[in-house]
Amino acid sequence: MDDEFLASSAAHDGNDLSSVVAHGERWCVCAWAWASAVERDPDNTEGLRLECEESNAKLRAVYQSFIDRGEGMTGPTGVAYGPTRALEAVNRLCPAPASAGARLGDARRARMEANARATLGVPY
Repeated sequence: MDDEFLASSAAHDGNDLSSVVAHGERWCVCAWAWASAVERDPDNTEGLRLECEESNAKLRAVYQSFIDRGEGMTGPTGVAYGPTRALEAVNRLCPAPASAGARLGDARRARMEANARATLGVPY
């Protein structure tokens, strides 16, 4: 957690987390809170960092559901934030893992290329 986000969230969204989390500590923020940080500071997300291993497909699904319905995400004060930029930021910072089928296809393709090189006498 960063002081910039803590101050901004309290000022803009009435979301004062300073009594439960301090600068440098880890804390799970709501999907709307991430969207607010992305909207106010698209390059640095007000100092918030995603733990990609813990930011799973559910977060993407939440944003996608708001996008599909054409709705914004609202914080405690009723300010609406766009889910599209939030989803783009998640995807940029934490690319979705390839599906098992895609990984299998990549492995199969690599094996076929290696076999082709060996058959043609091409060094690996």
